[in-house]
Amino acid sequence: MTHDAAAFQNTMTNDQATTLLMLGLTSGSSRQIDALLDRISETHVQPWFNRALGDVFDADAITAMLSGDIDIAGVKHHKREAKRQLTEATTQDSRLTALAGYCVTVASALAHHGTLISSRPGEEWTEVCADLAGVVSPEWRDLFTRAAERALRT
Repeated sequence: MTHDAAAFQNTMTNDQATTLLMLGLTSGSSRQIDALLDRISETHVQPWFNRALGDVFDADAITAMLSGDIDIAGVKHHKREAKRQLTEATTQDSRLTALAGYCVTVASALAHHGTLISSRPGEEWTEVCADLAGVVSPEWRDLFTRAAERALRT
């Protein structure tokens, strides 16, 4: 699936784009999360994803969310930070960077704590996490796979 990021950015205000990216889904047949999936799927996949996470969180937070060595309050704190960055994003890349961080926090909460920390329904996160599991490196694949499975039960 290919998306024209420039056309997407030019057809929406920053607030509209931020809202749709926060939801991860649109009411139409194309999900806005697809822009993130496309970015991660590019040939330089992990350098971008790892850089994006490094732009949102410090290395200790990334390790803790990946391993589960963080309590739910800590995950929620990082979710708020990613959400703040998403709200303040002014470019497509900064929106996708913040969205990647936001998705990692939701996946970490689901996979390690069985807790959905988003207002979006678990069914939507099942699909988003399963799609992300299909494009990230093996170190992240397990987190998103477990999150997708746990989201089914929320």
